[in-house]
Amino acid sequence: AVLYPCLFTWKDELYLIWTRQERGKVAAMMCRIDFDGVGEVQVVSAVNEAYRANGCEGGDGNLYVAYDAYVDGAYHTLVRAFTGTAWTDEVRLDNTEEWASGTRIIPSKTGATACWYGFGYGATFSVNSADVCTEGMHLKADAPQVLASNVGWYLDMHAAGRASDGLQLIAYT
Repeated sequence: AVLYPCLFTWKDELYLIWTRQERGKVAAMMCRIDFDGVGEVQVVSAVNEAYRANGCEGGDGNLYVAYDAYVDGAYHTLVRAFTGTAWTDEVRLDNTEEWASGTRIIPSKTGATACWYGFGYGATFSVNSADVCTEGMHLKADAPQVLASNVGWYLDMHAAGRASDGLQLIAYT
């Protein structure tokens, strides 16, 4: 199955990232799209189950991708970066017992910011973020911040950012 398509730009090129689900493997896939058609399709996730991937060009020019990953019986937020020559390792950003989902990645002045929501027992939820950047071939992640928390059955979130001045907006219901 092909699920969760998302479009983004990197180095003035248009890219499509999506989830491909097959027997025993769920991966984040990506390709460049232009007037000549679809470029080479590549797997961008390393974990065995990656969902709802999206990407952005960070303020440092690197490509950042983020996705929900099902690991050890729960969903978590994973991020990695492509520096132009190689992919960094995946880094888990969430650090609570809540399941993390709805991951978004937006540009910041020095890299990118991942945003996600967590949900727990009793319909509790939180909206979270963590800044990421590359140091050489490694991904550095700041400690996650809880931006809001409450109780509710339905949650939707979207985020946008502008690397030029660092403006970032997160909207949620």
